[in-house]
Amino acid sequence: MHLRRRRQVTTAGLAVCAVALAACSSSSSSSSSSTSAGSSSTASASSNASLSGTLNGSGSTFQTVFQQSAIAAFKSVDPGITVNYGSGGSGKGRTDLASGVTNYAG
Repeated sequence: MHLRRRRQVTTAGLAVCAVALAACSSSSSSSSSSTSAGSSSTASASSNASLSGTLNGSGSTFQTVFQQSAIAAFKSVDPGITVNYGSGGSGKGRTDLASGVTNYAG
């Protein structure tokens, strides 16, 4: 039961990251005609630029190519955050996540 809860939290976290990444990419390519909307998107972009840190993941070798492309896409949006993914197998990913070695598992 505990593993199921962690998997749900991990899945939810990845979904939030995907939505945030999609929102960032769509807002950066659109232009705003309103001054207040333009200033809020500029403030949002500048606050994102100041983010920094490292996320470590581990898991399935099958999804390594996807993870690498997702990490590259995320890096283009926010270069201050480093994301690492070790492909040692899904069992290792679960073990690493459960022991707190990684922030997410694939």
